[in-house]
Amino acid sequence: MGCGLWDIIVIIFCIIFPPIAVILMHFIPQVKKGFDFLLWLIITIICTIFAWLPGIIIAFLIYFGVCG
Repeated sequence: MGCGLWDIIVIIFCIIFPPIAVILMHFIPQVKKGFDFLLWLIITIICTIFAWLPGIIIAFLIYFGVCG
């Protein structure tokens, strides 16, 4: 275990999650024409959290001095 492993994990999160969030936010409402707005809003919030997750992870790693 070391900084290298965390770097790889963070990079994977940065690459994978934002595109998924963007796809879900734009794709689902178009497919489900009668999609409930509240449900769409909840999905959007969840996707936004996933999109911000890498930044939060990096911030905690820097704050606690794990990665620098």
